[in-house]
Amino acid sequence: MNQALDWGLLGRNPIKGAKQPALKNKEIKSLTVKQINDLLDAVKDTRYEALHYLAVTTGLGQGELLGLNFDDIDFNNNLVKIQRQLQRISEQGLIFTEPKTQRVKRIIALGNVAIEKLNAQISIIVKGKLLAGERWQEDNLVFHSSIGTPHEPRNLYRHFQTILKKARISKKRFHDLRHTAAKMMFKEGVHPKIVQERLGHSSITITLDTYSHAIPSLQRNIAKRLDELFE
Repeated sequence: MNQALDWGLLGRNPIKGAKQPALKNKEIKSLTVKQINDLLDAVKDTRYEALHYLAVTTGLGQGELLGLNFDDIDFNNNLVKIQRQLQRISEQGLIFTEPKTQRVKRIIALGNVAIEKLNAQISIIVKGKLLAGERWQEDNLVFHSSIGTPHEPRNLYRHFQTILKKARISKKRFHDLRHTAAKMMFKEGVHPKIVQERLGHSSITITLDTYSHAIPSLQRNIAKRLDELFE
């Protein structure tokens, strides 16, 4: 608007003096430990087991998970490199896009259980190839459609709702698994900087603003520690 004033396009700045609305914290929805176990039981031994396990233990987003390639996984050192995500873009369809910042393009450590489930995913893919036959399209994706092509996010959403019903969990978004991972990390005492790095947030401020208010136990732990300090 100030630039428009300089160009002579406006006689005055119409937003000068406008008050910025107060920032409201969005409600963070997540799953309990029991619900996570029920969810994983519902996808056990399917091509969706590793996907959901990684979602609740790494905090990777849906697009990042669907963009994973087996070349991104270092099975010897328990690491996964995040360097693309799958997105549906209007008039372009499903495409792989690279992260815009180095924070988003990152390397995440995996636990032994995660590696075991990714190894099991390889066996599941081999069986899928046999079932698909000539329809199979090799793309080296970790998580894919029944014929090896990139997984349609909308189909994943529908399947996720089916899984929730099977596990007797109320309706959730797949993105809530990312919130679940973040909250679990905080509850386990993981340093906020590490949580930020695993989630790929551009700054630690975003991480703290998003999750610190959603975990009352952090406040209680601080109060307890201060009490113990001055006893």
